[in-house]
Amino acid sequence: MVIKIRKKIPFTIKLTGCGGVNHLITKLTSQYVSPYSNSMLADINNAQRGFGVQIYSTNDIALIPNDANSYYSVQDSSTPDTREANFYAVLSDDGKGVITTGAFKAIGTFIFDCASIQNHRLAGASAFGAKNYCQTRIATFNSLFPRFQ
Repeated sequence: MVIKIRKKIPFTIKLTGCGGVNHLITKLTSQYVSPYSNSMLADINNAQRGFGVQIYSTNDIALIPNDANSYYSVQDSSTPDTREANFYAVLSDDGKGVITTGAFKAIGTFIFDCASIQNHRLAGASAFGAKNYCQTRIATFNSLFPRFQ
């Protein structure tokens, strides 16, 4: 099986309580990284599936899990109390050569470093769905991508 279509699946992480924040740095961590491509999140039940999920910022910067030099930075002069961090996920071949069919689920943690007047730090995890830091709602990748048959 070859995955030819690289459909972008958009998702948003909503940050609240960000008053005074004018610089947001986002990093991605996960204990489930593809053994064939360190830029991809692997299936939590079988990392040997032959495909994985890559996470990108809206300006096509890949967030590489567990890489200190891979981050997405947004800086502006406005300091709203609520911010939305927009990303998209792409399911693609990880270079193994053989793809195993079945349900797929990937998990990662987004870390948000906020520079502000108050100089505080927010950290949160999301399984790539909408997240509000007061009321957590998590949607996992297996609900975003169809089952491969």
